[in-house]
Amino acid sequence: MDKEQVKYGKYTTPLRYVALASEWLRDYVDEKYIILDSSCGNGVFFASVWDFPNNRYLGFDIDDEVIRECRRKFPFVEFHQRNSLANISRESYLIHPQSKLCIVGNPPYNDRTSAVKRKVKEKFDWVDTDVKRRDIGLSFLNSYYKIDADVVVVIHPLSYLIKKTNRLGASVFYGNYSLERHIIFSSHRFEGTVGSNPFPVIMALYVKNRKGVGDVGEIEFETEEGDRFKLSNWDYIGNHISKYPGKERYNPEILFWTMRDINALKRNKTFITTRSNSAVDVDPHKLGYYCYVDLFKRYASVPYWMGNFDVPLPKDGIGYEHLLFFEHVGKKLNPAIFGDTGQPTAEEIDEVKQYINQVVINGYGRKTYQGS
Repeated sequence: MDKEQVKYGKYTTPLRYVALASEWLRDYVDEKYIILDSSCGNGVFFASVWDFPNNRYLGFDIDDEVIRECRRKFPFVEFHQRNSLANISRESYLIHPQSKLCIVGNPPYNDRTSAVKRKVKEKFDWVDTDVKRRDIGLSFLNSYYKIDADVVVVIHPLSYLIKKTNRLGASVFYGNYSLERHIIFSSHRFEGTVGSNPFPVIMALYVKNRKGVGDVGEIEFETEEGDRFKLSNWDYIGNHISKYPGKERYNPEILFWTMRDINALKRNKTFITTRSNSAVDVDPHKLGYYCYVDLFKRYASVPYWMGNFDVPLPKDGIGYEHLLFFEHVGKKLNPAIFGDTGQPTAEEIDEVKQYINQVVINGYGRKTYQGS
């Protein structure tokens, strides 16, 4: 991945989404609104001037080279180079306290404390304490609340909404803005990302009010492919087993790699033979659940938008007989952990595949799924 792209989030937003954002905003914004992109990059969201020709436009970015180029391309926009996460206020953005404000954009994101991203995100060397989070994208969401935006149309990872820890990280935003419109699409829509595993991205229109986003589990999400789903349509593995290392030790010692979401499961191991900081100690009484995760990794066919889900289970959970069956098959597929007891039969594998993929399909509004 190009370091400059990572550093400043330079992934051009396809014009189809800019046009859709403008279409949505017609019901919420009039010519009295200031339209601000506080992480404007190449300025693609200023194409919204097609629909809002009489509004005042403001563009900010941390990259002075980007700002120079944007001034050349968009002479009707007031551009300024600054770190948009430092000294956040309407005054610093040159916005009157009483002005109506609409924020648009596709801010940079990624955990700036990770080993891969730490140095390439170093330009954000100062972030206001009250908005600062490990993920810069969450910091931007918090900044929208701090600057008192009335309407926000922003592109961000779906994980910001569906993962509880992320919602808590942007709680001042999600507690004060309702989700009015949205569309989910694959990260592969951004040029230069096709070589990586796709993850779900959402373009969302938020409006400031006291409702906030409410119960995320009951939001009916929609993808651009036409899938519809609610998080409450499934049960999840984290409700039944430990996904992260703890202090408990069991006999016999069975170890499993830390579980985060489905995309992480695709990259990582399941059962492991060597203890490490990422080793989860498996409760033998719950071995069937861990075997289910191992089998899910091997055989599940999931749409890209499930990539940040916890491993799903049937809404009513897995029955005892199926847990015994998954344990039986899982042991056969992991002889390094459980000893060589022979390979599972073709019929057993077919039953596993049918069960797991039926779990996936039953939770959303399309009867079949043809692949990502």
